Amino acid sequence: MRKCTIMIDKIIYRDKETAYTVLNGTVSRWSQRKREYLPTKEKHTFTGVFLCLFIGDQFEVEVEEVFNPTYGSQYNVLNAIRIEPSTLREVRNFLQKNIKTLNADKVEKVLDKYGMDAINNICQNPNALDFLGLAQSATDEIRTSILENRFFEEAMTFLMQYDIDCRLAMSLYQKYKENTIQIMQTNPYTPYLHGIYDFQTADKIYLLSGHPENTERRCRFAVLATLRTDSDKLGNVFTKRNSLLAKMNELLQNINNRRCPFDEDNISEAIEQLKNMSVVITDSSFGIESVYLKENFYAERRIAQYIKDFIKEPKGTLYKSSDINAFLECYEKDNTLTLAQAQRQAVHMALTSPISIISGGPGTGKTMTIQTIIAAIRKFTPKAKIRACAPTGKAAIRIEEMTQLKASTIHRAIGLGSFQGVMRDGELACDFMIIDEFSMTDLFLFDKLLDALSPCARLIIVGDYNQLPSVGAGLVLRDLMSSGTIPQIILKQIFRQASNSSIISNAYNIINQKEGQPIPLHIANKPGKDFYFISEDNPGKVLNILQKSIERLEANYGYTKDDIQILSPVNYGDLGVDNLNFIFQQKLNQNNVTVQFAEKEFRLNDRVVHIKNDRDLNVYNGEVGIITEVAYKREAMLKVSYLDKDIWYPYTKLQELELAYALTVHKSQGSEYKVVIMPVHEMQGNGLSKNLIYTALTRAKEMVILIGSKQALSAGIRRETIIGRESNLVPRLQSALPQIEKGDE
Repeated sequence: MRKCTIMIDKIIYRDKETAYTVLNGTVSRWSQRKREYLPTKEKHTFTGVFLCLFIGDQFEVEVEEVFNPTYGSQYNVLNAIRIEPSTLREVRNFLQKNIKTLNADKVEKVLDKYGMDAINNICQNPNALDFLGLAQSATDEIRTSILENRFFEEAMTFLMQYDIDCRLAMSLYQKYKENTIQIMQTNPYTPYLHGIYDFQTADKIYLLSGHPENTERRCRFAVLATLRTDSDKLGNVFTKRNSLLAKMNELLQNINNRRCPFDEDNISEAIEQLKNMSVVITDSSFGIESVYLKENFYAERRIAQYIKDFIKEPKGTLYKSSDINAFLECYEKDNTLTLAQAQRQAVHMALTSPISIISGGPGTGKTMTIQTIIAAIRKFTPKAKIRACAPTGKAAIRIEEMTQLKASTIHRAIGLGSFQGVMRDGELACDFMIIDEFSMTDLFLFDKLLDALSPCARLIIVGDYNQLPSVGAGLVLRDLMSSGTIPQIILKQIFRQASNSSIISNAYNIINQKEGQPIPLHIANKPGKDFYFISEDNPGKVLNILQKSIERLEANYGYTKDDIQILSPVNYGDLGVDNLNFIFQQKLNQNNVTVQFAEKEFRLNDRVVHIKNDRDLNVYNGEVGIITEVAYKREAMLKVSYLDKDIWYPYTKLQELELAYALTVHKSQGSEYKVVIMPVHEMQGNGLSKNLIYTALTRAKEMVILIGSKQALSAGIRRETIIGRESNLVPRLQSALPQIEKGDE
């Protein structure tokens, strides 16, 4: 890190949307004798974010040196504060170089009239340049360019004053313009409400600004932050009113290590204020006073109503039970296979029920069941439109391979997020909609899907309810199954090929483990098997064993790096994803062709994962690829090769990439790998759990290697992930729909 003063010599590149700038600058030093900054012989290339920039400007900057293999040594500007012109010569240079509508004569007239205060007068007085006879549009353009820069830099200075990431300044200025500082000073919770920064940042500014810690405003936003945290982090659709104070106390203590200064009366008043702001809703319909974020309440209520209406709506396809039985007899004979009784029932259910659920673990024949359903539809109604989708891009690719249907993410199917033109009111037309990996679907996404789906369709939900719950709020698959209002089949018979796998048998032993009973795991002690556990309590040695295991898999088993996936329960710590990615990037890819983006470093041949759905790039959340080319062009910084496409990423899209040598188990859902390696250790805290370990194991097709502590593994297996999420979807469905008889399991 270095602090210095620079003068702008040349602007090489500037992105108008992001304000990212590449420039040539000269380091300046203050001259006590001349009372001004004078240039030195030290010249460099600088990169950074500057909302407004002029040739000859001077800035006090904090920079860090980075090396670009193509362009050599550069300096990344972390913070920049403009130095106002301090001499008449500097004011003259500023006006002459940067305001093209002012020629030398006009500049001298401005200086004669205003002297050193010329720039301030132009900013403060809209009519300051009237005496020159300029067009009003020219005057406005001059003032706007100077004022915008000042407002933006004031926002940066304000954030620096509170030791807050200055990169937020751009988002704040784009939202609030000249009112940025006023809003930050009067109510720093407003940007939190608008999603620009988190509650911790808002609360820090509020308290450091001298506000008392027990004000109504702080209580109101602390209640909102508690509800959002409960929904976003814990997956609860609502928060019980009687637990809100304890949860808010925990939130505030985690932020500033001080107890919550509010009582129950304060919280009740805050809830009423948030209700008046149309941010929260309270509901006591099911015996417990529930406090909802407004969007969660309406999503939950709409789902129950959508399903009720969907079931009543006549369907476009009708099939007789006798015809289905006859088809199944021929299908088994033609394909030399025997379907289990539950599979046959699942086919009947899917073809005759408006909504149906097919659940089951690995090796129970879900894929074969879906393929049979599709074959039956094609036999009876060849023109029927069948659509398939999944919550993530990788899961969508898998269901496409499995069904030979063109599949997509749910987001893309309904036009959600970056996919323009959200479908509504049944615009998503089809006769059958098959959704795979449904355990990953949250309340919000299911609500949007039901809104878009044609009421004439039949909906077939496929998923393993023992896998991890959705990242977003709700426990939708389990709630649908628990309600007893939707036909469902749970496939439990493990077929012969799968029954020979220690991976699958161990996965079932883990998920079915009963409290107080031993955990029977089949662990190999010689080569040629598919499940290994290597005991090691020292975290540093765990990392060494991890590396050596990868080397042996490549040397002795013929696996490539692409066949092997490291998983971890958590992001943090020595055995978390962030550190594992850093370590294995250094060990597995020492390429010096790099791209720097914020705190990330990407290298040629790195494995990366795309972390959000992006229609413009045609890349979806969870897709993993390899960086195959680096061009160092703003509009085409690097190329990632995925399974089915090559994508050039502009610099502004690098925020959508992360290293993928290691992934969290959550991010791995919907994917399969030949080999899964996972560290298990006490330092991962409560990250290890029964459902997480089960999910990790079922990602592997050929081999699992666990490395770490037996005690941590045992404790994790006994720790339930799905203790329960607060939701009223079950009683809402039960009050809207009659109970049905469950199919055989």
